[in-house]
Amino acid sequence: MSLVSAETDWIRRCGTAGLDDHQRSLLEGVLAACDPDSLLTRHVSGAQTAVAAIARAHSALESRARKGRKDPQQYDRATLKLVTGSRAALDALKPHLTEGVLDDAVRELRSIERAGVAGVRDPQDCEKLATRVAAQAAVVRAAITDGFVAAWRGISAAGTGQRLALEMAALCVLEGRWHPYLTADVRAALGRGPLDGVRLLDVLLPAERAFRVAVVVEGTPRLESLAGLMDPAAAAVAIAPGEPVVDWGDGTADLRALAELASAASAARRAWSKNQAGGHVLLTFAVRARDLGSAALLGRRIASESLDQYVAGQRLAEIRLRPETLAHAPGSHRVLRLAVPVLGSGPVKPLTTGWPPALRESLRTAHIARITEAPTTAAGLCWAAL
Repeated sequence: MSLVSAETDWIRRCGTAGLDDHQRSLLEGVLAACDPDSLLTRHVSGAQTAVAAIARAHSALESRARKGRKDPQQYDRATLKLVTGSRAALDALKPHLTEGVLDDAVRELRSIERAGVAGVRDPQDCEKLATRVAAQAAVVRAAITDGFVAAWRGISAAGTGQRLALEMAALCVLEGRWHPYLTADVRAALGRGPLDGVRLLDVLLPAERAFRVAVVVEGTPRLESLAGLMDPAAAAVAIAPGEPVVDWGDGTADLRALAELASAASAARRAWSKNQAGGHVLLTFAVRARDLGSAALLGRRIASESLDQYVAGQRLAEIRLRPETLAHAPGSHRVLRLAVPVLGSGPVKPLTTGWPPALRESLRTAHIARITEAPTTAAGLCWAAL
């Protein structure tokens, strides 16, 4: 669909739903702030949102609450800085919400600030603080959704709507909403007729549900002790080549296609080089997510983290995930085929034709960082390269 056709279709759907200019602006603000292709200045990651700030503070406290450390975790002042930042973000948000709704959360964060670094050194203290901050984070989320519904109905002061649109976008990103599905769900809801604030919340943040995910693990014909590594609720199953494919409902044909793709790739490698390690496993399991796209991404991350254990146990073997991922929504016809994107370009040029020896190690590290899926690992490699 061209840009002109897409815009025409959007205007038509907004008219079908009976949106006024204010509501359309709110909705467009949420979708634009969630769009990973938008400019950094427009994306929600570049904004100081309260919901993200308190999530960061809670994450830091939860990390410090891990027991069994011989020495107290460092960066206590950095933790306090995150707490201070979240309190400041809540103070900035208070004028846009019902009076008093954030007072308890602000008081909780102020009490942590007043206790200073001594209050965030002991893991037991941090565990209690993390629990209390998590409870206040839930209050903040509820206040933001209520405020957004009020802004949707036009019951808000000037400037409040766009601020709450940013907060709602932050909630969508934090909850893992995949932008293509988020946009498609919104367009579908607009096309069904009048859309009130409560129904819009259900579209932006649908309830978590179970999805089935499948990935291919190369380098081994069998994954042992899989049930002990993954959550029992995931109902993980490792299917070796030639074994019957489990019933995936309407996704069974896609699952067979993924199994055949992996078998063909494995056979091609062995035909090319006879000493290639044989074996691959089709791994299927369940995840809970808010949409099919986030289920695929979450499932791939869970599988990758499970493989960490196998790689540690077999240090001479190369066990890896193939780039393809399959996700299926049970009880529906919805299936998503996803692959790790390969960003190509036209003709390429080297950075320099005369590599100084001191530069080669950094260039190699930067190259590895570019092809590493795990974002934290990639960021660490980038810092090492710098």
